[in-house]
Amino acid sequence: MPDIPQQPTPEVPKPSNLGEVPTIHTYKSDVAEYIKKEGKTLADIAVAESQRTTNTLQTNIDNPERSRKAVLIISAVAIFLTLSFLILWLAFGRKEDDSNVGYTGTATSKAMFVSDVTEKRISIGSSEKNAAIEKLTTGLKQNEQFLVIYTDKEEKDGVKTPLTSREFLERIDVYPPDDLVRSLKNDFALGSIAGKARFLILKTGYYGGASSGMLRWEKTMENDLRDILGLSIPQNSLPPQSSTTQSFRYGFADLVIDNRDARVLRDASGNTILMYIFTDNETILITGNVNASRIVPTKLIEN
Repeated sequence: MPDIPQQPTPEVPKPSNLGEVPTIHTYKSDVAEYIKKEGKTLADIAVAESQRTTNTLQTNIDNPERSRKAVLIISAVAIFLTLSFLILWLAFGRKEDDSNVGYTGTATSKAMFVSDVTEKRISIGSSEKNAAIEKLTTGLKQNEQFLVIYTDKEEKDGVKTPLTSREFLERIDVYPPDDLVRSLKNDFALGSIAGKARFLILKTGYYGGASSGMLRWEKTMENDLRDILGLSIPQNSLPPQSSTTQSFRYGFADLVIDNRDARVLRDASGNTILMYIFTDNETILITGNVNASRIVPTKLIEN
């Protein structure tokens, strides 16, 4: 009968101590253990930490190339972030600059004159230059003490909306210099005093552009506005025994009216043909009548 191999006796696991709680290490306990083991004090640890920081700083000083690279990297990152912010601001956050762009929206959005004036709206529909000027000049001839006319256009659906200053100038076939046009706000008004002395009010958002544009416009302003403002015909002085050819040239000159700087155009006989005044940095008054140049500013609402 074969021998049966003897089975090994299984080991009985030792009972674990279920009640034993593992040791929890904290920074405070580790420091205490380190002090006890190394025989150090808290002051020794503080001195060692200070010495380590000093050594790190000294290493950076001793290695200027590394410091220079770090400064260059930080500067490059700062410049990149600044440029990114600037690009985003220009693309999305920048408001329209009144000095370089024309205004959009509703014209005559706020009152320009005091309450004791007669105001009237005239629609020129889709009229061309001559018809539009005829409608406006007919309205300006009304014998009102102080008349202000606002101009409307007619949309395709029949709705009347105010003309902007640029639309008005285009409708009467007048094209001032670009720097003036770009500076103009939507608001403008035509007017007359006692049905005779006519004037034009333009509003600007950029005095510098408007001022330079007005100076450049002087070359053609008289002819451009003759019909709408009813300007006088210049009286040309002719020398004896001459032909009918004009013998002189005239232009705008500086003038002060009621402590306001003005530019005035006179003919050879000294008669006023046209003048313009900045009544303030946002308002341009154009007229062919000296009395109007004094009365109109008293009726304007101060900005």
